[in-house]
Amino acid sequence: MSMDDLNNNQNNNPTLPGDQSDSTSSLNIDQTSPQSNPPVQSSDIFNSENNPLNSSPSNSPASPLPDISNQLIPSENLPETKPSESISWDQANDEINQKFGDLPSANSQDIINSEPIEHSNNVPIESVPNIPVQNPNVDILPKLDSQPEDNLLNENSNNYTLPPEENLIKPSISEPIEQPIPDNSEPLRRQMEDNVSLPTSENPDLTNPVNLGFGNFTNSNENTVSNNDSNLPPNSTHERRSLPLSFIFRIFAGLFALIFFVVIIIFIASLFSNHKSSSKVTLTYWGLWEDPNIMAGVISDFERTHPNIIINYEKQDPNQYSARLLTRIENGNGPDIFRFHNSWIPMIQPVLAPLPSSVISPSDFSKNYYPVIVSDLNKNGAIYGIPLDIDILALFTNDKIFQSAGVKVPKTWNDFINAARLLTVKDENGKIQTAGAAFGTYDNITHSPDIMSVLFAQNGVNFNNFSKTSNNGIDALTFYTSFANNSTGVNTNINVWDESLPTSIKYFSAGKVAMYFGYSWDIFTIQALSPTLTFSVNPVPHLPGRDMTIASYWVEGVSNKSKNQKEADEFLAYLAQKDTMQKLYTAESKTRPFGELYPRVDMAGLLKNNNLIYPFIQQASSAVSSYFAGETFDSGINAQMNGYLANAINSVLGNTSSQTAMDTLTKGVSQVLSQYAKNNSSSK
Repeated sequence: MSMDDLNNNQNNNPTLPGDQSDSTSSLNIDQTSPQSNPPVQSSDIFNSENNPLNSSPSNSPASPLPDISNQLIPSENLPETKPSESISWDQANDEINQKFGDLPSANSQDIINSEPIEHSNNVPIESVPNIPVQNPNVDILPKLDSQPEDNLLNENSNNYTLPPEENLIKPSISEPIEQPIPDNSEPLRRQMEDNVSLPTSENPDLTNPVNLGFGNFTNSNENTVSNNDSNLPPNSTHERRSLPLSFIFRIFAGLFALIFFVVIIIFIASLFSNHKSSSKVTLTYWGLWEDPNIMAGVISDFERTHPNIIINYEKQDPNQYSARLLTRIENGNGPDIFRFHNSWIPMIQPVLAPLPSSVISPSDFSKNYYPVIVSDLNKNGAIYGIPLDIDILALFTNDKIFQSAGVKVPKTWNDFINAARLLTVKDENGKIQTAGAAFGTYDNITHSPDIMSVLFAQNGVNFNNFSKTSNNGIDALTFYTSFANNSTGVNTNINVWDESLPTSIKYFSAGKVAMYFGYSWDIFTIQALSPTLTFSVNPVPHLPGRDMTIASYWVEGVSNKSKNQKEADEFLAYLAQKDTMQKLYTAESKTRPFGELYPRVDMAGLLKNNNLIYPFIQQASSAVSSYFAGETFDSGINAQMNGYLANAINSVLGNTSSQTAMDTLTKGVSQVLSQYAKNNSSSK
C-alpha cells in the first residue's frame, strides 16, 4: 500500500473501524680481515742453517779487519801443493814485508798476553784470517789492508798452508760499547701474530740501527724470521712499534671534541624540545547545549594527561549560531573546535578539517558508529568529525488516552490513521478538544520538517534529487496534510489536528494529544511542563518493509583555519573514546534524567534498561539524515530548506494542489543544493 492508497483510504473512510487496516500492502520505494703471514716455527728459527746469525758473515757488524772469507780460492781450484819447506823467521819476515809492506811494530808478548777479544754480535773467530808465523816473538803485524788479496798465496808454492790455531797472532780489537740487549721475544711474538711486516735488506727501515750494518734478520728464505732474541740489538724491529704519544693525544683530543660537540647538540635540542613541549597551547571549543560545569570533568581529565594543552570551552547562543560560526572562521578568529549539526555538512564542509587516522581510522569509524553517522561524516574516505550523541525521531504516546480507549500503539501507517481518528475528541462545534495526533500542519507542530522527512524517506524520495522522485514526494505531501485538511473528504469533520491548536509539545504535555513525534531531549521539556504525565516512547510507524526514521545529532569538528590542528585532533581522539563518553554521560545525568545518547554501536547495551530512551537507540540502525531538520536554530541550509517545505505544506492546506506545491518545493531544493555545491567547489 502506497501513501496514495493511504490517502484514498482516508478519503473513503471517514470513520475507520479497527479491522480495516491493510498491513500487507507494499510500496516500490528506492533509497539511496686480511690474511696473516705463515707463522714461523721456533724449530726453524733456532736451526743453525736457518738462523741468519749463523749464516754468511757478510751481514755481521763490521770488523776492524777486512773480510777475506769470500776471496779465498776454493781448494779444488788450487794447484797441486808441495810439501812445505821450513824457512827461518827472518826469511818469513822479509817475505811478509816484501808482500805487505812495513807494518807497525807490536810486542808479541803483549798480543799473546792480551785479554780475549769480545766479539759483538757473536762474530765467529773463524772469520779472522790466520797469519802463518813460526816465531811467536814476532813484533810486526802485516798491513793486510794495503796488499792485494792475491798476495796471500805463496808465489813459490803451489799450496798455502795455514799454521795451527794456537800459533795465530790475534789482533787487538777495540772493545765495543756494551749495550743491554732487551728481551724482545714477547714483542716479536705479538708482532708476528698481528701480521706486522719486518724490514728486509731490499726494503730496510733506515730509522733502525739494525739495518745500518748491524745485522740482517732476513735470510735467503724471506719468510723465515729469526727469533734468537739474545743476539738481537736494542730497538729491534721485532718489537711492536708503538704510536707516538702526540699522535695518540691528538686522536683522543679529537674524539673528546666530537663527543663534546654531540652532547652540546643533544642538549640544545633537548632544551628546544622541552621549551616547545612546555609552551601552553590554548584551544577554543565552542559548544551549544552543555554548560561549562558539565564539560569541566572530561576537559580536566584531558588537560591532566596533556599538560601543554588548555581547553577553553565556551557555550554559545544557538540563535544565529551557524552564521556566526562561519563568519568567525573565515575572518580567522573562530574556534579551533566547534559543534555542528549533521545536516550542515554541505554548508560547513569548506571550513572543516578532515581528521587524521590518529584520531580514528575509517575502518574503526565504520565498525563502531551507526550507519547514518558513517554516511554523513565519511566523505571520500575522509572523516569530518566525531559525534558525542545521536538522537532519533520516535513516537510518543499518552498512556492514559490509549488505555482509556483500548487502542493499541500503531506500528504501521494504516494503524496510525485508525488510532488518530479514533482518539480525536471534538466538541459540538467541531473544535478539537483532544487531538488524536499532532500531524498535518507546519507552524504549530514541533519537528514538522523531521516528520515530513520520515514520510519522504519511507516513500523513496531522494533528498539530493527531488526532481527524480517528485511523484513519491507528492504522495507523501498529500498524506501528511490530509490529517489537518477538512476539504479532503465528504465528511469535513475528519481532521485530527488544525492550525488553531497550541504547539504540539505543549499540547501533548497538557495531556491533550494522544500521539506526538519527538526526540529524546523532548522528554526533559515534557517532564518539566507536566511532571505527572505518563507516556511511552515507541518506534515511528512505517510502510511495509520501509522502517526508516530520521536521525538528528551534533558533531564535534576541527576548523581548517586553526593554528593548533594537531592539538585539536588529540582532543577529538580523546572525546571519541568510550570512557570519555561514559564520563560525559554520567556528568550529564547528574543534572537531568539521562545524558546524551551514545553514538557508538558498541555502547547501545549500556542504555538497554531505560525504557524511555532505549526505543530511540533501537531505531538508530535504520535512521537516515535529512536537510529538512527542525530546532537547529540555523539560518543557512536548514532555514532555506524548511522555508520551501513550509510553503509547500501551507499551500496544500490552502487548497493548492499537491502537484503544484511539489513542483515549487523541488525547484527550491535544487537551488539550495546547487548553491552549497558551488560554494564547496570554489573553496577547494
